[in-house]
Amino acid sequence: MRHIRFPSGRAAVMAVAMMGVINGNADVTCNKDDTCSCTMSDGSGKIDLHSLDRVASQASPPYFIAQMNKNNKPTSYWGAYNPCSGLSGSWQNNHAGPPCNGNSACQLNKGDESGWAISMGGANGDPEGGFQVDQSDKSVTIQYKSANPVRTANVKLICDPQSTDPTSATFAADTPNTENPSKTYSFTLQAMCACPGRCPVAPPPPPPNPGPPSPPAPPAPP
Repeated sequence: MRHIRFPSGRAAVMAVAMMGVINGNADVTCNKDDTCSCTMSDGSGKIDLHSLDRVASQASPPYFIAQMNKNNKPTSYWGAYNPCSGLSGSWQNNHAGPPCNGNSACQLNKGDESGWAISMGGANGDPEGGFQVDQSDKSVTIQYKSANPVRTANVKLICDPQSTDPTSATFAADTPNTENPSKTYSFTLQAMCACPGRCPVAPPPPPPNPGPPSPPAPPAPP
C-alpha cells in the first residue's frame, strides 16, 4: 500500500494558501492608496472618501459626531470623526496623549468642543490599523489606533446604493455597546462613497461646441 506524505509546518501553510489562490478563494483585501481611499483586490473598484472630508469641504461642524451607547442606552460620551485630513477645532485635551487636532477619531465627553477630548488615533488622518475587509460580506473597516492613552476606533463603511450625493454620509455609534472590548470603539459610516467604484464622481461632460456663429441673413429685396 502506497502512503501519501503531506507537507508540515510552513510548507503546509504555503500549500493551503496556494490551493486557496488556485481555487479562487484568496482573501479579498483593500489596498491602501492614501489616508482615506483603498482599492479592492477583487476588481470591484476603489473606495474613496475624499468628498466626505468635512475639513476640506469647510462643512459645519467640520466633523461627523455620534453619541456612544452602553447596554442599548446613550452614554455621556461621543465620538467625533473626520476622514482624510483629521479633525480641526478647539479641542481641550486633558490627557498626556496627542490632542485631537489632526487625528481622525476622537472621544469626547460632550457633543461639541467645549469638554475634554481624547484621541482615538488617525494621526494626520492616517489609519494605523489599515483597511480591513470582512470576508463574509466584503465590507471594509478603517481602523485607527492611539498609543497614549490606548484607544482603538473601528469605522465600518456601509455602502448606500440609493444615495447619489458624494458629500453625504450617516455616522453612527455601534449598539448595544460602542465600547467592546475595553478601549475599542466601533462606529459605522454609511455613504455612497463607501461603495467600491462610486467615488470620485466624474464631472459632467462639457456642453457640445456650438461652432462658429451663423452669418447674418441677407437683407430683404426692396
